[in-house]
Amino acid sequence: MVEPGPGQVQFYTSAADFIRDADPIFADREAEHSIMLGVLGNLQKDMNFYNITPELVAVTGSAGSPVLLASMVHPHPFVLSLPARDASEEDIHSAVKCLANYAGSVLKEKKVFPAKIVGHPQLVEPLVLHLAARSTPLKRGLGIQFYSLQPDSLVEPRLKMSDDTSLTARRYEPEKDAGWLRKWVHEFFMDVWGYAQERMVENQLSELAKLPKEARGMFLLFQGENFVSYAGYGGATANTMRITGVFTPAEFRGRGYGQLICWYACRYLLTPVEKEGLGRSQLVIAADQNKTSVMGIYQGLGFRDLTEVREYVADACCRPSMQVKVVLPTGEVNVPVEPNSTPGHLKENLKYSIRVPPKQIKLTCEGRELDDIKPLTGEPNNVQDGAVLVAERREGVVEEDMSTKASPPPTMIKKEEPPKPKKPKKDVVRPTLVEGDVKKEKTLQPGHQGWAAKAAYLEAKSKKRHLVYLKIENIEEKKAYPEHEDFQVALALGDPQCSPVWTAVVQLLEIGEKARFTLSRKVLDFNPEGLAPDDYCSTWEVELLRVLEVEDVMEDFQQLLEIESSGGKERAEDRARW
Repeated sequence: MVEPGPGQVQFYTSAADFIRDADPIFADREAEHSIMLGVLGNLQKDMNFYNITPELVAVTGSAGSPVLLASMVHPHPFVLSLPARDASEEDIHSAVKCLANYAGSVLKEKKVFPAKIVGHPQLVEPLVLHLAARSTPLKRGLGIQFYSLQPDSLVEPRLKMSDDTSLTARRYEPEKDAGWLRKWVHEFFMDVWGYAQERMVENQLSELAKLPKEARGMFLLFQGENFVSYAGYGGATANTMRITGVFTPAEFRGRGYGQLICWYACRYLLTPVEKEGLGRSQLVIAADQNKTSVMGIYQGLGFRDLTEVREYVADACCRPSMQVKVVLPTGEVNVPVEPNSTPGHLKENLKYSIRVPPKQIKLTCEGRELDDIKPLTGEPNNVQDGAVLVAERREGVVEEDMSTKASPPPTMIKKEEPPKPKKPKKDVVRPTLVEGDVKKEKTLQPGHQGWAAKAAYLEAKSKKRHLVYLKIENIEEKKAYPEHEDFQVALALGDPQCSPVWTAVVQLLEIGEKARFTLSRKVLDFNPEGLAPDDYCSTWEVELLRVLEVEDVMEDFQQLLEIESSGGKERAEDRARW
């Protein structure tokens, strides 16, 4: 017998290679691995749809074959497989420890440490203990019971369609139903998790509209003209499908509508293809172990216990621990913030909502104007969790008058040098890039995550935009943007009021990459609203820190909203993928 050696982490860039090498672990346990396989089966779609890069990992044992698998499509959960059937206790222990070292070092360095880890208790609990020893604590989240259903086990519901002739069921139709159903999808998220993001709702409706019925769908139940329940499905694997959610409005609960539409969806999914069904051999559904009444509804249809999964979520020290409400001219938005962040940092994130440069934004709390460079929670700002901040444009103050409020210039600039006069803006038409306007000369720091801009987000009309955060330096004059090292330059790619060179520069960078560029001075000069640096300089260094997908409220770059979650609410964004 070969003595077990330390586990080895093997990385994959291809989902097909990952599934091939992991086949012994997945074999005959497709239903148990439906969470992981459902994501992997649609991996390329997810990469295109969400603009994300996956983490696919196998940990090998003493024999060189995989002992366990892990996958993450950041920022969604880090999901663990079941252990290999023939793996020894020693190999399993070694593999878990190896995976903890990987998650606690590599993922943290890449800044994609998961907000949630999900897996069988045998693996996830020792993994969490190892991470805690590495000063990366997580706390217990939900206990989730998975159930499975085969075609010959489906039981008719308590309420039947024939019991009420006013009941009708039909498939969801995007053109007809998206408008009115949006409210109920939002209510579903609120009902299940106590929190809902508009982005989650829009993503679900977008998937329902774009994906074929073999991959994602929903059935609706009506009593006369009244909508009374829906059941959704998705996460298709080779032979299984998941029931992704069942929802009944509060006023119609307790009448069997949810169980009826769930049965209706199950019957369709299990019916052979030749009889106009999807021909799945097994269905999987998940339920919170604390909600016994919901579990009873599923068991009444013939679902039987399959496996238990536990989740652990990042502790408060790993997430923003404050949330403030920001009152904008167009409405309110809840914003998670780090206690040691500054009002100046917050203004960088708000400038697209108010449509002025950060230094022209006035940010107040209880009538007090906040100091841009002091921490939110420190003196003199004293902002507390849950505080209401008012953000508005300064009236009657031009950009030059506010220069004294900016952070001190970097020490590399000599004090005796007089300030350079601002050059007049002559361009009124946004220039078009030609070959040679943007040249990437040298990579100074490699990136850690590839990405690709979605062409639709750069168009004049689009509901979504790419919002990027940058560090920019004018090499010829040794000027850094923004001037305060804790701040970041936030730009919307494709903004018609910003020089096109910045969109081109960002598209040449990976996330985390820093590179030197030669830029056309003439094209760089276009900057009518002061959104980006425009010095008379050709050599620049740019670092791409983050790329976010944000909402464009009016589809004209005039109001971009970045809606985030924090604390326990963070789970809602994760769970939208289950």
